[in-house]
Amino acid sequence: MGGLEEAAVALQASPLAASTSDEMTSLDEQIAALRTQFASKLRLQNAVEEDMARFER
Repeated sequence: MGGLEEAAVALQASPLAASTSDEMTSLDEQIAALRTQFASKLRLQNAVEEDMARFER
């Protein structure tokens, strides 16, 4: 194996790399959840604004 390949194998096997990978997965999951919440709140806000516009007419 070349130096780069050995470094890649060592990085994959290191606990730090595993915890970093877990943290990235956790962050990705949190981002996905926040996007879902944001989209839901945005739909609700748009619906409220549409209702308010009906009363203003």
